[in-house]
Amino acid sequence: MSAFRFIGLLVATFTLHSAPPSDVPRDFAIYFELGLCWRDVVDTRTDRYVRDLATRSGQTRTVRLRLSSMQWRDLSRWVEDSRFFELPTEITASRFSVSESGEMTSIIPSANYVLDIRSGGRRHKVEFNDDNPSATSDALTRVRELVKRLEQFFTQLPQVRKLPEPAVGCL
Repeated sequence: MSAFRFIGLLVATFTLHSAPPSDVPRDFAIYFELGLCWRDVVDTRTDRYVRDLATRSGQTRTVRLRLSSMQWRDLSRWVEDSRFFELPTEITASRFSVSESGEMTSIIPSANYVLDIRSGGRRHKVEFNDDNPSATSDALTRVRELVKRLEQFFTQLPQVRKLPEPAVGCL
């Protein structure tokens, strides 16, 4: 009887850390930083969402992601749909809206993102500053859609919604 309890404990412990299902590349992982004046971090390799509480002492709160197979599939599909691995490593929206006189319009503070994604033996990192929402290009459209999906997906997870909000806003 004790052997059955031990096996049950192993199975329960194994399932607490989510991993991609067999139809998603085994090395698929997303590292995603998001925020304005603070940085929340999603890391699917470590199964963590870290909320920056924006305090002077650097306090954070962390929750496990515990993604389902369907959620892993959605994430993988969104990355592929965005053609993420074809995006440039640095994207600043204001660079896509230069006037004829050479002027650029930029919003401060602006949303900044870091996406570092692995999949199928590939790894690519994109730093994105969305400092001009009216700027357009194919790369901006693709990265904005991916960032929007990822941000909505991760911030709406029940365990993330329970986290406290950052202590301050941007000044």
